[in-house]
Amino acid sequence: MPGIPRSIRRCTSKGPISIPEKKFSEHLGKLPADKAAILVFYCNGVNCGKSKKAAVKALGLGYGKVFVYAEGMPVWEEKGLPIYAGPDYEKKVETTKISPQELDALLASGGAGHTLVDVRDPEEFAAGHIPGALNIPSDSFASRSGSLDREKKIIVYCNSGGRSYNAYRKLMKLGYERINQAIFADWKAAGLAVATN
Repeated sequence: MPGIPRSIRRCTSKGPISIPEKKFSEHLGKLPADKAAILVFYCNGVNCGKSKKAAVKALGLGYGKVFVYAEGMPVWEEKGLPIYAGPDYEKKVETTKISPQELDALLASGGAGHTLVDVRDPEEFAAGHIPGALNIPSDSFASRSGSLDREKKIIVYCNSGGRSYNAYRKLMKLGYERINQAIFADWKAAGLAVATN
């Protein structure tokens, strides 16, 4: 677990407990009585901030070994580390798709209210991509998502939809609200411009 000392990573635990930051004072009974206990707070990633606020509250209560796993749950999962998944965790989500024609019109408008992200591998991106796209591969998408402006519409795409679907889900889990999915194969089939490096 990056950012957390190895000795803490090796410590045993009864498992995670849920303490919502906004209701921290209501859940104090869940915290260990031993103020020397190691506490590791995490939330929904680098842009979340709830884990840092909860850690400050724990320090204020006298706990001395308080740590924050800033990358949070999305990066933990992205790295293939074990998680406790509820029954609806893998439930399929319906993405909001944008057609090649709609995307072309959006890009042609020149507006700054969107970010287009190609989630394919760098080699695929270099061989051909939608003009104006930036490349954040799906296997490191959550860990690099902090560079994406939450105020903008985020449009993710890959060749056929699988990797961009995963990126879409990660954005949802990270709290992004304005997300679209496009398909590069459809873009090419429509005869639209393709940029190469």
